[in-house]
Amino acid sequence: MDDGSAQTRILVIGDTHGARDAIETLVSEVSDIPWDGVLMVGDFTRSSRHEDPALPEVEQELHFALKCLDDALGVPVLWVPGNHDPKELDGPGALDHRSSRIGDLTCFGIGGAGPTRFGFPYEWDEHEIAHIEVEDHDILLSHTPPRGARDRVIWGRRVGSRSIRELALSRFRVTVCGHIHEAAGVQRLNHRLVLNAGALGPPFAKLQYGELRLIGGEIFARHVNLQTGKEQELGEIRPVC
Repeated sequence: MDDGSAQTRILVIGDTHGARDAIETLVSEVSDIPWDGVLMVGDFTRSSRHEDPALPEVEQELHFALKCLDDALGVPVLWVPGNHDPKELDGPGALDHRSSRIGDLTCFGIGGAGPTRFGFPYEWDEHEIAHIEVEDHDILLSHTPPRGARDRVIWGRRVGSRSIRELALSRFRVTVCGHIHEAAGVQRLNHRLVLNAGALGPPFAKLQYGELRLIGGEIFARHVNLQTGKEQELGEIRPVC
């Protein structure tokens, strides 16, 4: 697909977990691409422990990532906190339970993780997500993947959210997520798209990113592994009226 024809082009960055060198390297690798904006799926903290990380420490990691992106790209950045991050993490670009826009695409965000509770700082139950009232948008920026798409952990079990799945199928054209590091890639969920950007930080850390492009009214989702050179891309299938 001709990149020059893209109406809107969005960089998607997965779980960073304080991997500053990886953030700097990734930003350097993609800085010559004409992005319209960036989406970050959360888990900025370095900590993998279940106790609450200190809010100022997580804010420092988030600020580092945002400054790198602003210095190199100078475009809007929208983000949600992950399950490792404090729920109260907030600031410019925060999209948790909020709406915004990048270029010609509208976005809505849902941070944290569920439905199973493991004692991480930001977790929720399915009914909490099921009761969110949201209008139709183009992009769902969710830390947690929908059940049945890019949500399979390394031992084979699917751990995505059924409520996120229902929202993805009913209100959004594409869902962007992370959380399950080993499930990076692009997949169709019925006629919708799901992009798991993977992780820059451990575990299963790789130098990788996701990309959304709006071309001729159609959204394309792409995952790129810079270490292996492997790329995967899918275009949406619009339902026939």
